[in-house]
Amino acid sequence: MTHSTPRGRVFALDNLRAALVMLVILHQAALVYSAFAPFYYVEPPFADPLALLVLGLFALVNQSWFMAALFFIAGYFTPDSYDHKGPGRYLGGRLLRLGLPLLVGFFILEPVARLGLFLMPSASTGITAPPSLEAYPKMIGFGPLWFVALLLVFSFFYALWRQIVGGHALPSYRHEPSRLQGIVFVLGLALVAWLWRMLVPLGLEVSLWGDALSFPTLAYLPHYLALFVIGIMTRRNGWLPAPTPNAARFWFLASVLATLVLLPWALSGSFFQLTFSQGAEFTGSGTWQSGLYALWDSTMAFGLLVAALGLFEARINREGPVWKFFARQSYAAFLIHAVVVVFVAYGLHALAWPALAKFALLAAIVVPLSFGIAWVIRRIPGVGKVV
Repeated sequence: MTHSTPRGRVFALDNLRAALVMLVILHQAALVYSAFAPFYYVEPPFADPLALLVLGLFALVNQSWFMAALFFIAGYFTPDSYDHKGPGRYLGGRLLRLGLPLLVGFFILEPVARLGLFLMPSASTGITAPPSLEAYPKMIGFGPLWFVALLLVFSFFYALWRQIVGGHALPSYRHEPSRLQGIVFVLGLALVAWLWRMLVPLGLEVSLWGDALSFPTLAYLPHYLALFVIGIMTRRNGWLPAPTPNAARFWFLASVLATLVLLPWALSGSFFQLTFSQGAEFTGSGTWQSGLYALWDSTMAFGLLVAALGLFEARINREGPVWKFFARQSYAAFLIHAVVVVFVAYGLHALAWPALAKFALLAAIVVPLSFGIAWVIRRIPGVGKVV
């Protein structure tokens, strides 16, 4: 049998998911004032070296683990959903909860977010015409909802796998994985990521159909899939509540050490010098720098997840009114956050503040505003059942 043992609601995971969505919103806000990655609305010139360093490092650290952590949480809740509903209702529920918001995002939210390109100076974008219906087909797409699209794909493959194995008994590993097993997992993940990035380097946006069906961070696919599977295994084997404080502390320190040593080495080719190497060899193509970078972000993906699980299990494993509010609105907030960031950032564009100060102000506005708008949207009859 593949059924999971019953367990009550894991408030730590609900709260961690809400915190990760907040981090996603902050990540997008950082892109407005840094040259780290393309965004719908940015404010060049990026001339402040301190802002570039702080926001660039913030974005790199985020990218290394936060989306993989969201896939872990999604994987954790997958077995119970399948066991409770069966294959037909499970897939129907996934189409409702993932497919319907994906369609709304594809045809409505993404075009609205891309209006930010028209709000920037034409000298920066090359866009001289106002938005029009003729431009609409070029404005549709996944945007940040690539996560929802990929999760929908993972869900279908999970259902297919469950149908293949049927009622056959699967091996169980009831003991919490050891530190050595965690290290072996990280090394294996780093190797797979290094090999994968020979085909899909960091920064390459993989498009299945023009700009519409595009995945901007598919270089992290090994991390996303591996953590989704680990989430499933964690639920099925009862590894939560975990990890122990010692394990959480070890993996947090490992992540810090990797950031101090491996990240500068991968980016700069030398220790303690955080600058990008010529040609950005760390992005892929089988270089030794890309191997070090894969080892760094694999350590971060697993290490910060374990550390966050330990923190939230120990400190925030409860359903207080504040965390309950954020947890319930987190999915809707994720769906709409890009639009909120774009238009609030544009509303602040006249402020002649340093980049870090504007980022702090933008962050202080868009996080609560995204969750507040999400709360309003979920009050619409029927919407709360979907998001």
